[in-house]
Amino acid sequence: MKNILKESIRLSSGSLIQAVKVYKYVLSQRKDIVRENEGKCGIFRWMNTVNKKSYIGSSAELDVRFRGYFAPSRLNSRESIIYKALLKYGFSKFSFEILEYCCIDNLIKREQYYIDLLKPVYNLCKIAGSPRGRIVSEETRAKLRIANTEYKHTKEALEKNKHSIT
Repeated sequence: MKNILKESIRLSSGSLIQAVKVYKYVLSQRKDIVRENEGKCGIFRWMNTVNKKSYIGSSAELDVRFRGYFAPSRLNSRESIIYKALLKYGFSKFSFEILEYCCIDNLIKREQYYIDLLKPVYNLCKIAGSPRGRIVSEETRAKLRIANTEYKHTKEALEKNKHSIT
C-alpha cells in the first residue's frame, strides 16, 4: 500500500487542483502523517468519504495539529462540527489531505483561499485563522459573560491544578 497519493480535486467549475499529499487510510497512516509533516506549515483538509463534506484548516505545526485530532479529551470536549463528524463516522470514513505547504506568513491567506474555493461544510467559521467568523448571538454572548464571571473552581480542582503545576 502506498502511503502518499497525489490526487486531484475537481471543482464545480470543472477545473482541478492537486493536493500535495492524500492519506486515505488515516488510522493506519497516523505515524506516517505525523512523521512526514513534522515541523511543516501548511493547509490541510479532512474529507468525509461518505457524504463528501470537508473541513479546511491550517497550522504552523501540522504534526501537532494532526495529533490533536486523536486526543479523546479534545474530541469529546469541543463543539466543533469536524470533531463531531470524526466521532460520528469514525476516522476510517475520512481522508486527510495536505493541500499546500507554505510559509507561516502566508498561512491564513492561503487557508482563506481554500475556504473560499472549496466551500467546506464542516467549517463553521468562514474566516480563516480564528473563530472571528463565527456568528454569536447577543443572548449567547450574555450567557458566556455570566458563565465566565460566575465560574468558580472547586477545592478539588484547585488542589489538582496546584499539584500538576509544581
